[in-house]
Amino acid sequence: MLYEDGFISAKVAVPRKCVSCVHLQVDNVHGFHCLKDADKWGHFHRGLDWGSWRPDHVYLQLAPPKVTTKALSDHAFTGNQLAFIKEHRRINPGLSIREAKSDYEHFRRVIEQIDPR
Repeated sequence: MLYEDGFISAKVAVPRKCVSCVHLQVDNVHGFHCLKDADKWGHFHRGLDWGSWRPDHVYLQLAPPKVTTKALSDHAFTGNQLAFIKEHRRINPGLSIREAKSDYEHFRRVIEQIDPR
């Protein structure tokens, strides 16, 4: 979006809803930030509302004592069962392939519930 005020004219990444908001503030130290509820936030400026932003995926974890890595979640989100099983067996030695497949299926069910794309 293009941001303009009496002193600045710049192309910046600011949420569309914040562009014309009276609470949008910019300074040299903090950059763009929100002054809404400044009495609550004080010097810890409120961030801009990126309400439309979504992460590529969430980090899923297996129940302890099983170990989980980011790669395990990545493989589940990309639907790469073979890579998931290899990583699962690497970080959880001694567990069966059947258990790795079961954990993969569990992750896929969770993924389908939170993001049924």
